[in-house]
Amino acid sequence: MTIAMIPETNQSVTSLIDITDRKKAEEALQISEARYRAIVEDQTELICRFKPDGTLTFVNETYARYFSKKRGELLGKDFTFAFYAEDRESIKQQVMELNIANPVITIETRVNAPGGVVRWQQWTHRAVFNDQGVLLDYQSVGRDVTARRAAEEKLRYLSIHDALTGLYNRLYFEEQMQLMETGSYDPVGLIMCDLDGLKIVNDTLGHEKGDQYLKAVAEVLADSFRGSDIVARVGGDEFSILMPSSSREYVDQAVQRIKNKIQKYNQDNPEMLLSVSMGYAVKYDGNTSIGSAFEEADNNMYRDKLNRKLNTRSSIIQNLMKALETRDFITEGHGDRMRDYMLKMADAVGYPQAMRHELELFAQFHDIGKVGVADSVLFKNGPLNEQERAYMQRHCEIGNRIAFSAPELVVIADWILKHHEWWNGQGYPLGIKGEEIPLECRMLNIAAAYDAMTSERPYRRPCSRTHALQELKRCAGTQFDPVLVEKFINQIDADLSKPGS
Repeated sequence: MTIAMIPETNQSVTSLIDITDRKKAEEALQISEARYRAIVEDQTELICRFKPDGTLTFVNETYARYFSKKRGELLGKDFTFAFYAEDRESIKQQVMELNIANPVITIETRVNAPGGVVRWQQWTHRAVFNDQGVLLDYQSVGRDVTARRAAEEKLRYLSIHDALTGLYNRLYFEEQMQLMETGSYDPVGLIMCDLDGLKIVNDTLGHEKGDQYLKAVAEVLADSFRGSDIVARVGGDEFSILMPSSSREYVDQAVQRIKNKIQKYNQDNPEMLLSVSMGYAVKYDGNTSIGSAFEEADNNMYRDKLNRKLNTRSSIIQNLMKALETRDFITEGHGDRMRDYMLKMADAVGYPQAMRHELELFAQFHDIGKVGVADSVLFKNGPLNEQERAYMQRHCEIGNRIAFSAPELVVIADWILKHHEWWNGQGYPLGIKGEEIPLECRMLNIAAAYDAMTSERPYRRPCSRTHALQELKRCAGTQFDPVLVEKFINQIDADLSKPGS
């Protein structure tokens, strides 16, 4: 209501204006803003508004909590304040380019979160215009996508890397080979590597030990090349290296580096000797395809493998013997005693002199299969249960496989398989009996039992020779060949009766 006086009259005029609609509109706006604010505050996303110059004018509670700030500390800051410094100008430029035709953009960026932690956020920025097309401000909704980015990065990594060694995988290697075909990277060097004897290690020491060998080779290879070279595991025991823009001289030097590093590794790790066969080739220009260079390197690698096959197997057997020494009783003279007992029995039965070397090998390597038995079973302090006993008995078969893998041990492979057979057929693994059991196995069975009884073990004291010989007599005809038991006892008694014994 408006009251106005009319000049020079003593009269007033009153006019009434109905503002009901305006009041209702203001109340509706207030209600709308209250509801909007309530909705915004309840969101789990980060929400903010900022002026065309980038100054923050509003942040919701989630936004403030994310950055561990009070709202008053955030208002007035530039909306890019927490973004990576090198990303800020680019993001601001993209936001400022929004227009009526294209008012929305979504950007992912790194932010410096409280505590110096780097995280990833995804922001959807919207430019807000009035009815006349004038830019009013920007409203943005953000969310933390660090976990998703990490998962995507992990999937991407796994898609091109070998899970065990961390090297590139075959798929990535083949993709890079196709790139090298263009000629843009000529000359291209190729090296093929093969870990020798992995199957023997897997079959005897187990796949966990085999994996250790693969990882060791992978580390040697990864440490031998430039960052631009592609080092990949392309098969179970096969590795390949692509060297773009590399001369023949560089390839030769790379091969020598690998050899030197393997030699150094073996000096530092005598219990786990590595043997790697290698072949290499160079694609000089467009006259040679990358595929033919790969084939040439592969053929050269197999020639190298054939040349070193015997030495490789010997080194693997040395590894296995070292493993057995650390897990059995050879270091306490077991091997020497077994050889002496077997030679004494050879004298007693008239064993051919020409075959005694094989008998000594058998005495030394009969338990080689124990390297494939877990320590928890091999050194169990107490009797084995049925399942553990069956597991332990596998060492005869494991030893048999090892012996067949090494030319120098093939002659005793059958004996290793049967050296736990009993005279009465109650032994393992075949359950053969009597003279079906090779003579050498019957001899070793007696010698091993005698040595076990008269030698100290971690879980018991040794028994006397007299008691051990009595036990051999008691088990003659069941576990042991009775004739050989008598000959062995006579030999032991004869040695004891010698002067100075």
